[in-house]
Amino acid sequence: TTPVPTPTQPPGLAGDCWGDPPEPALGTSVTVNMNLLNHGTPINGVLTTTRWEQGGAMQTCITQVQYDVGSCLIDVADMTPGVYVPVTVSIEYIGWTFLGYTGFTPQ
Repeated sequence: TTPVPTPTQPPGLAGDCWGDPPEPALGTSVTVNMNLLNHGTPINGVLTTTRWEQGGAMQTCITQVQYDVGSCLIDVADMTPGVYVPVTVSIEYIGWTFLGYTGFTPQ
C-alpha cells in the first residue's frame, strides 16, 4: 500500500479566541471573542461554534465573525465559584477546522 500524505494547513491562517473577564462574578456574563486571521488580517463571514459545560450539560453558541470579531455571551449561572470553566471555539473555513481554547473562573 502507498501511504496517503497528510494535508497541511494553509500557511498564514490561525484562529484566536479570548474571554473577558477571566474571573466573572456569579450572575454576570463572560464575552468569548474569536476570529480567524490570514497573515494577521481578520477574515469576516466565517462561522464559529463555541462550547462549554454549564449546569451539567454541554452548551453551544454559533455565531458569525463580523467586523473582524465574533462574540458569544455566556451567562455565569449554575457554575461553581473557583472552578475553571474551559471553553472551546471551532472555526470552519475552506474545509479546515481551526480550534481555540480559553476559559474563565467564576467568583
